[in-house]
Amino acid sequence: MQASQATPAPACTPASAWLETIAIQERAAQWRIAATNAQTALLAPGLCTSDRKVLAEKAVADGLEALFGERFAPEDVAAQQQVVDRYQSLKRLAEEYAVLTPSARQIADRAYQVGQFLLAKLAFEEALERSEVTTTDQAQVLFYYSTLYNLGVWWAGTASGDARSEGLRLLAAANQIDRRYHIGNGLAWGKLRELLGPDERQWPAPTETPLLDGTK
Repeated sequence: MQASQATPAPACTPASAWLETIAIQERAAQWRIAATNAQTALLAPGLCTSDRKVLAEKAVADGLEALFGERFAPEDVAAQQQVVDRYQSLKRLAEEYAVLTPSARQIADRAYQVGQFLLAKLAFEEALERSEVTTTDQAQVLFYYSTLYNLGVWWAGTASGDARSEGLRLLAAANQIDRRYHIGNGLAWGKLRELLGPDERQWPAPTETPLLDGTK
């Protein structure tokens, strides 16, 4: 009588069940749930290497879609910071698994479109650091100016305490960028006069920005 041979145990654990569930959630545009499931699945021991990379790609891509789906009032300082923190977490995940992501300039544009001005500011500065944009391109300078101006208007006009002070400094930076790069807009200058009066000696120092530090 021939002895039966045992089926060999798989060398790794496939993530097919997880991936099927995530695909269903993606089709329903349930980005945050899909991203959470992908990150949870990544914690499973013994995952097949190829599936781990796919899960990481979905965690990052779906996480970004969930991020840009967030809606909140621009003056909500905590919400603006939470979006930045989530973006930084997704960046770390992408770096850990070598996942390709949109460029920093693309992130800045999408963030700006949904009123996530603090993230737009951060991502644009990353794009500048990576030489994705240059200050010789007036359209890029205008984008950054508009980002600072919008964030500054909301925080200086509706927030209080440190947030209001930072809003005024953002407006001061926008005003200096307007002058240095010859934008000719004048909106930040006008808002500072409205909020603080015409004596520019009483206006705050601009917030730190690579467009004013003389190194970019």
